[in-house]
Amino acid sequence: MGKKRLRENSFVEGSLIAYLAIIITKVMGLLYNIPFYQMIGDEGGFIYSCAYSIYVLFLSVSTSGIPVAISILIGEYNALGKFKSTQSAYRLGRRYVTLVSFVSFILIQIFAPALSRFFISASDTGAQASDLTFAFRVVALCLLIVPFLSVERGYMQGHKFIGVSSASQVIEQAVRIAFVLIGAYVTLYIFHQSQVHAVFVALFGAAFAAFIAWIYVVVKKRSNKDAFRSFSQKKINDFNPSDASLPPLEQHADPSNVIVKKLIRYCSTVVIYTISIHIYTVVDMKLLLYGLDKIGYSVVETQTVVGIASNWAPKIAMITAALPIGMANSIAPHIANSYAKRDLLDVNVKLNQAIAVIFCINLPLTIGLIIFAPTVYTIFYGASPHGPSILIMTLLLTMVNSFVNVFSMAGQSMGKGRTIIKYTIIGIVLNAACDLPLIFLFHRIELRPYLGASASSILGQSIVLALLIRSLHREVHFSAKPSFQMAKKMSVPIVAMTAVLLLLRCIWPTEGHSRLFQTLQMVVFALAGIAVYLPLAGRTGVLDPLLTHPVAVRLLKFKPFALLLGRRPRSGKTAVEETMSDDPPNEK
Repeated sequence: MGKKRLRENSFVEGSLIAYLAIIITKVMGLLYNIPFYQMIGDEGGFIYSCAYSIYVLFLSVSTSGIPVAISILIGEYNALGKFKSTQSAYRLGRRYVTLVSFVSFILIQIFAPALSRFFISASDTGAQASDLTFAFRVVALCLLIVPFLSVERGYMQGHKFIGVSSASQVIEQAVRIAFVLIGAYVTLYIFHQSQVHAVFVALFGAAFAAFIAWIYVVVKKRSNKDAFRSFSQKKINDFNPSDASLPPLEQHADPSNVIVKKLIRYCSTVVIYTISIHIYTVVDMKLLLYGLDKIGYSVVETQTVVGIASNWAPKIAMITAALPIGMANSIAPHIANSYAKRDLLDVNVKLNQAIAVIFCINLPLTIGLIIFAPTVYTIFYGASPHGPSILIMTLLLTMVNSFVNVFSMAGQSMGKGRTIIKYTIIGIVLNAACDLPLIFLFHRIELRPYLGASASSILGQSIVLALLIRSLHREVHFSAKPSFQMAKKMSVPIVAMTAVLLLLRCIWPTEGHSRLFQTLQMVVFALAGIAVYLPLAGRTGVLDPLLTHPVAVRLLKFKPFALLLGRRPRSGKTAVEETMSDDPPNEK
């Protein structure tokens, strides 16, 4: 049996693959923390958290934006026929991460004692500064591996081989979890070492897992050289040399200084955008602490509310946030490719496809979670007077952010990084300006005051979304008319699903049951919602953008799956194959 060749992933297909990879890694990470923290205890958990916080900070500096920047540049150069520049961008990206990651590694090795003293004061009890110093130096090993893994992932994404990049994420997480749990167990119960030593082993596991994932990507790339040649040849065949707006094929590659400037521009945009989002979160948290204190909340209750709003509720909302994260990574090379060729029609198609996929998957998920928010929160964290209402607002904010993330990445892919940063700062300022007034207003009208902070975030991000849409309309004549048509089609399946779920909640209440029984109820409710939503969505054509994947095409040939989607099984090509195309030909 011959080896399976890499296959170029379409935009929608790549988004779904990235979505599944993110969901799998997040669930795996959520589950493994339970036994791991039981083994390392509070002291070990503190050291582990401190070491990781510094590692993530330096990792953001050394790799943030590299995969996106390389994928955008490769998509752009492939579109223009500058295949020599494609390889130059890849080589220069590797040189950049080599320099930055090595400098970051050296800085942590030198300043590890000072960083430890920042977190831990001199004390005879609790975690010791010397242990934390060693932890910093161990986790710094990741900086010698992860950046190069990021470059390889960006190279794959730029050639639209999203499957390899996503698979490497799952492999990395699986290897890390296995190494951490097995290593901690062996350290504690076979070699009878301390919990701190188990933490050191766990931190080394992150570097080992990244190394395995890097080997996987490199092996895939080297064993599929013909796939990359086929990709380039396909672009050459698709390239129209008679189009005066495009440069001649295989013209001289861009000079290195031009490529470096583009890399820096794309990277700096992503770095600033990422930092701005972190600032956005910190501002919310600080103002919420101040506002609740002024209203008269106790310190314990205030900290509980802030913890739910900043940590626990967003973890549940990650179920709906994973899709736009994966889609944002997938959309970058496609938008860069089409925009470089000035194919504005295809840019519009991709943007409307993104909206359609978010509507098809995120909207029903969000509605279902909102309807059963009290039960869902209880299943995860236990009963709480504040959790369900905060979770509902977090889900609404995540829905708005889904579009903001995708449109922001689209703008960055078109070289509009400064505009994206400007709009992001506007959103932060609006959020900060409205936080306290809305907290006090909600308190005055006898609503839960902490929900005012969530309402402020939703307001700020909605304005950012409106600004992004206006910018895209000016730049690429973006029209959301196909998305409005999709929304009309979705009204019937969404209303039907919502009515069924509300009826089931009334007939079979979830209150008063154990968390295990509530989990079983939620499974039944989810299956009922799917049984109502999918056939109606399939008949109205809502799911058509998702059914172009070859796996879906094959499944449609099976009668149960086809009937579930309200379609007739076919022995040959399905209707989706014949009528739907993720990359339609340009219409003049």
